[in-house]
Amino acid sequence: MTNWKYSHPHPNGTHHLDETGKPLYSHHFNWVLPFHEPGLAPVGDETGAYHIKPDGTPAYNQRFDRTFGFYQGRAAVIKKHRSFHILPDGIRLYEHNWAWCGNFQNNRCPVRDEQGNYYHIRPDGSKAPNGPWVYAGDYREGAAVVRGKDGLCRHIDPEGELIHNKAFFDLNVFHKGFAIARDAEGWFHIERDGNDISHRRYEYLEPFYNGQAYARLKDGSVVVINEDGEIKANIIISEQEKFQRLHDVALSYWIPFAIKLGLDAGLARGKPSIEIDERGKEAIRNAWISLGLLDEDTSILTPLGKQLELNTIIRARFDFWLGPQLKPWIDALASQEVKKGCDFFESLSSNQKIVSLTQRVLDSYAKFDWRGITHVIELKGSKTVVDLGGGKGALLKEIIQSPYVEKGILFERPEVTRIVDNQEKMKIVGGDIFSDILPVGDLYILSRVLHDWDDKKAIQILRNVAKSSGSEARLLIIDRISSNRGDYGLLDLNMYLITGGRERSLEDWKGLIKKTIWNLRKSEPFSDHFIMELEKVDSNV
Repeated sequence: MTNWKYSHPHPNGTHHLDETGKPLYSHHFNWVLPFHEPGLAPVGDETGAYHIKPDGTPAYNQRFDRTFGFYQGRAAVIKKHRSFHILPDGIRLYEHNWAWCGNFQNNRCPVRDEQGNYYHIRPDGSKAPNGPWVYAGDYREGAAVVRGKDGLCRHIDPEGELIHNKAFFDLNVFHKGFAIARDAEGWFHIERDGNDISHRRYEYLEPFYNGQAYARLKDGSVVVINEDGEIKANIIISEQEKFQRLHDVALSYWIPFAIKLGLDAGLARGKPSIEIDERGKEAIRNAWISLGLLDEDTSILTPLGKQLELNTIIRARFDFWLGPQLKPWIDALASQEVKKGCDFFESLSSNQKIVSLTQRVLDSYAKFDWRGITHVIELKGSKTVVDLGGGKGALLKEIIQSPYVEKGILFERPEVTRIVDNQEKMKIVGGDIFSDILPVGDLYILSRVLHDWDDKKAIQILRNVAKSSGSEARLLIIDRISSNRGDYGLLDLNMYLITGGRERSLEDWKGLIKKTIWNLRKSEPFSDHFIMELEKVDSNV
């Protein structure tokens, strides 16, 4: 007898062929799918959908509207818009109906109810102890991917317990001990404990195949990498794709400008702030439909568009990045000579409305980035913490929650101090970080401050902190560390244009610190930044 395990559907999808290309049986169906254990294949004809044996005869008498392959001795079927599982004899596995059923893997199967909730069921059809989820996938290597009501993806075990405490925008099941995951920066590989093994982000990424994986870098090039992230092969891409990629980049500014125009025109609630005729409004609405922000039929905001209506921080970011932050870029394009920026913050200081917008946006990033930072900062012995250039104090407000900290001092430009909300254990002081004597503290913090400035000004700040502080004071620099010249390249250019600042490598940081009386004691990663701890080495330098 021909072995069905080596069979496959004919290209026209009406019957099965054996490994030599000969028909397994004489009958033809309307459609067929591949054979699965225990040697049954889904088919359909005028009588309905069912499963056949390798000789083409029906495996049972029942008929359904749709049948799928058997997995672990159970097959999903659809009848009268209801989904459930059957056994090889066509008998229902359980009485419950689902809106959709998946396939059994690792003794679990994802299902969805009429309300759109996902669960997993056991081999007997009973619910496993997890869910409901927004989405749930198959189990593989003892883990499944689920998406929670917060929209984030996690790995769970067969009993519904989290395998690790990490959550991602997108996530795949484990394959040979690794899974691909996506965060705000792109795709990467993780281990079973959820830890990142890539230490870089990719535009596209596949699972490892015998120790290597296909990947697309952020610059569009295609490579093959190993488990250490080393490039083992470069894959050729077409000239047409390269051209199209650059063409798309040339037009990419259309998107944020179209969104900003829509906001100003009042498409996402709020009073219009620009004058525009009906044809202009129509053009903006069409652009928003194209971007998935407005429904084409009803012109009502889509779920994505509602974020622009409900999330005022998003609106503020558009106002900032396409407002005061855009001007240095426009000036550079309009000029015959590109020069590094001067004091961006000083240029805004006379306009309190712009100051408020700028600080509100920067504060929104800080609130997200510095959550949980007290778990990695050593605060014991730091009764007074001075946050230098800390904006509206998001980081300091997090730190003063520590029982070790008795007082937090926020040192900022005078125009910023006027919009800071004070709270218990916190003092606000205005001044010039370059020249004024700074408040006395046990621990000083410069979070995303030094990247605003060139080396000369950064050294000036470091020396002023040293001059104002005691011999036992510590300094934390929280900033990015680039591992290669392309890391944070666009941000580096932005800093150059607005303030003359720059992103720095570890060697850059070491060289900067070496020109002061500070010594880099240690550094550790946190939230896509590094926390660099400095101590004084010689008060006479």
